[in-house]
Amino acid sequence: MNAREFLLILRHRLLQSLELGLLSFSFIFTIFAFWLLNFISQLKQFYSIFTQYFPLSIGIIKFLVWLVIFHLMKKGVSKIAEFRRIRKSYIFDSNNWQKEWIFNGQSYALSDPSRIVIYSSRAGCLLEKYVWKDFIMNFEMKFLENSPQRNMGIIFRAKDLENYFMLEIFLRGNENQIYIKPHVRSQGAWEFIQETFVGNFDLLQFQKVRLRVDNIRVYFYISGNKVFEWYLPTHLDINHIEAGVQGTSEETTSKGIIPKIDFRNRYGMIGFRAYPGQGAECKKLNIKSIKNSFGR
Repeated sequence: MNAREFLLILRHRLLQSLELGLLSFSFIFTIFAFWLLNFISQLKQFYSIFTQYFPLSIGIIKFLVWLVIFHLMKKGVSKIAEFRRIRKSYIFDSNNWQKEWIFNGQSYALSDPSRIVIYSSRAGCLLEKYVWKDFIMNFEMKFLENSPQRNMGIIFRAKDLENYFMLEIFLRGNENQIYIKPHVRSQGAWEFIQETFVGNFDLLQFQKVRLRVDNIRVYFYISGNKVFEWYLPTHLDINHIEAGVQGTSEETTSKGIIPKIDFRNRYGMIGFRAYPGQGAECKKLNIKSIKNSFGR
């Protein structure tokens, strides 16, 4: 890890703590302001002085303060709801597939409680019930022999089926040549990153794979070997967006509009994705959260 990465991780940690602190302070301060306005409105002498400098009536100001309080409460409730979804560990059970996951396409669970088939799921399959930020995801996978294409994506830090990071694993050629291609999905559009050859692995047979997401770094393992590492981008490269961005790439670039990835450092869902005609079978999926650390 270089100095720049260290400073970025440190900055992210400080901003997270600052965000929670500001949310709490803003709520307390707003409640105090409302109380103060109510107190001033009951003192006629001070009220007359107050209205000279603030022509708006106390009632209107109190209403505006109530709107701020409502906004802060709504944001706080959202944070609490997210906190309740944070999970330390998870083991896949096909009996709970319909309750815990959202998905489209033709993915399905098998009679073996530990096995699931990801097939022709264009947007993806997400474990909706829980969220993670830094975690280790272990499972065994093999490509479907009868599928036209041998590809599957692993999703993480997903806001929903339209916004997430993904590593696509695919087989090319007849010599077990495995490639990894990182993706960013934002508002339904795709940005593809350069594919990388990671080695020769027989993924027509079950192989153990591991995804480790730690702060802004992603590590991917096949059969115990670390084969890929990804430094999560902060913004989208609009020149690589497949669809969904208004205007041409030249127009958007000239205006300086480079979309920020707002879910980069957030808790999110995990899952899988396979384009129509692609698929894989997975089993023994388990996820464990990890404590934040500077690097691997």
